[in-house]
Amino acid sequence: MTYDTEDFFASTFFKASEYLPQEGAEMSVIISSLEREEVGRNKEAKPVLHFSNDDPKPLILNRTNWNTLRNEFGPPANWKGQKVILFSKMVEYGGEATLGTRIRIPKNLNNVKQASQAPVPVRLSQNSEPKPVEEPPPYDEIPDFTEDD
Repeated sequence: MTYDTEDFFASTFFKASEYLPQEGAEMSVIISSLEREEVGRNKEAKPVLHFSNDDPKPLILNRTNWNTLRNEFGPPANWKGQKVILFSKMVEYGGEATLGTRIRIPKNLNNVKQASQAPVPVRLSQNSEPKPVEEPPPYDEIPDFTEDD
């Protein structure tokens, strides 16, 4: 039998090498929650994305993946129930090339939550003026929502 690093040093978090072992591999998941968790040796608070079933493991979000979700779905309170694709890509980490995990939004996203957030087109008559758009209220970047929400 042959062994590798993962056989002896299992992680509690998602690793591309475990689920997406070659560049370009992908899998579809549904977001169940976003939690603030202490991770690593220094127990630093990081955003951790959990999925609708126990497999795959939770994904620690980096800035790139955070921005992908934020740009597509808005504030984190909107992320629960959203379908996304996790895919592997060669990245540089700590000065070395390694497989990293990136998030992509499905092209044929027919998601009710997303559609309900889309602006409703308004037709104006020639004599009417558009009303100013109200700014949304401020929000927390990582809300405290649970499985019960």
